[in-house]
Amino acid sequence: NDWNLVLASYNAGPRTISRAKKKSGGYTNYWNMRPFLPSETANYIPSFIATMYILEYGNEHGINIYENKKTIRNTEKITIKEKIAFEHISDFFDYSKDSIYSLNPSYIHGIVPGNNKNELSLPIKLADRFVMQEEEFYTFVKSEFDKREKPLPDLYSIDSKLVYKVKYGEFLGKIARKFGVKVSDIKRWNNLKNDNIRENQKLIIFPKRIPKT
Repeated sequence: NDWNLVLASYNAGPRTISRAKKKSGGYTNYWNMRPFLPSETANYIPSFIATMYILEYGNEHGINIYENKKTIRNTEKITIKEKIAFEHISDFFDYSKDSIYSLNPSYIHGIVPGNNKNELSLPIKLADRFVMQEEEFYTFVKSEFDKREKPLPDLYSIDSKLVYKVKYGEFLGKIARKFGVKVSDIKRWNNLKNDNIRENQKLIIFPKRIPKT
């Protein structure tokens, strides 16, 4: 009569449950048998319960489970013809760069290679503006790239990730300049809510340059 055991049996199979029952000394309650179950099954039930709780009571904890669905319905994918950066869209269309990141998390560095194969998700109204002003936008992007002393590489590799240990007296701005990135990037990569860091704290960095030692 223990529905938790039913779910555990679904996950691990009846024989595994029977063995766990014997090892536990004959208990027929999931929580008493849990220490003797495989780790995957032991974690499966709490995860299932947590998921059901969020579905039922998420709004009471400020969790909007329908937010992502609503976001997906209100977005449209556009094909990128030339290399662009999120900041170009932000500057040209006066739209939040953080919002673009949230819709396109796979572009870690905020750069989209232009080969007519890569797509970008944008809110429908912004996507419509993009299509209408596409030629002007790419002209703007080219001028912005031309202003740089060095062109951006075609695609930053995720393999360039490094873990940096904060030294005494360092702050986010100093570290950002050291690796040629932005403070907002470091905060996003490390889920930092503010600019506070401490000595010996480890930070994930996707450097655009490696400082000389």
